[in-house]
Amino acid sequence: YTNERLQRFFTRVWFDGEIATYSREGIDSSHIEFDSNVSIITLIDSPKNPPGILAKLNDVCASNSGTDKAFTQGCHSEFKQSPDFVTPKMRADEFFLVRHSAGEVKYCTVGWKEKNRDVLKDQLVQMLKLSGNPVVKSIYEMVPSSENVPVRQLLTSVQFLQSIQDLMNELDSSAPHFIRCIKPAASKKPRDWVQLTVADQLHCLSIIETLVMQK
Repeated sequence: YTNERLQRFFTRVWFDGEIATYSREGIDSSHIEFDSNVSIITLIDSPKNPPGILAKLNDVCASNSGTDKAFTQGCHSEFKQSPDFVTPKMRADEFFLVRHSAGEVKYCTVGWKEKNRDVLKDQLVQMLKLSGNPVVKSIYEMVPSSENVPVRQLLTSVQFLQSIQDLMNELDSSAPHFIRCIKPAASKKPRDWVQLTVADQLHCLSIIETLVMQK
C-alpha cells in the first residue's frame, strides 16, 4: 500500500501536473497515457461506500464475534467485481490476492484480527516514555495513551493509514525529485540481467511513459 501511494504521488506530480500545464497552454494532451493505480488504493483504504479492505478489517476488530474467516469471506463478497481483487481457487477462507501495480500479491489473513488489535498496555508505554535511552524515549513519546480513546483509533491499520497520510502531506509540501530503482534480476547476483524483469518494472513504475512524455 505504501508503494502504491508513493507511485500515485509520482504520477500525480509528473502526469497530472503536465496535463494541467498542457490544458492551461491550450495544448492537446490526449497523447499522454499512463496507468493509474487509484482504484487499487481505493480498494485498500476507502473508508466507506463501499468500505475498502482495511475498513472491513476494522469492522471485524470492533466486533467481539468477528473472525479472520468472516473478514476474508466478506472481502470476497464485497470486492468480487473489482478488477484489482482476486479470489483464489483454493483456501479462499484464508487468502485473497490484490493486483498491485507491480504484480499480484497473495495475502494470508490468518491472525489479521489479532495483529490489528495489538495495542500496547498503557503501563508499558508510560514506562518506556521514562526510559533513560533517548532513542527509546523519543519513539514511545509518540505513542498515544489508550485512555479515553475509541478502540478503533488504536487499531494498527488506523495508525498506519494516518502515518502514511502524514508522509503524503509532507511530500506535498516539498519540491520533489525522483530516483527510480530497478532490480535487474531476482537472483541478487552481479552482472545478472533479465530483460523481461527490467521491462516489467519500467512499465510498472511508469518510467517508459515518463520518457515518452519528456520527448
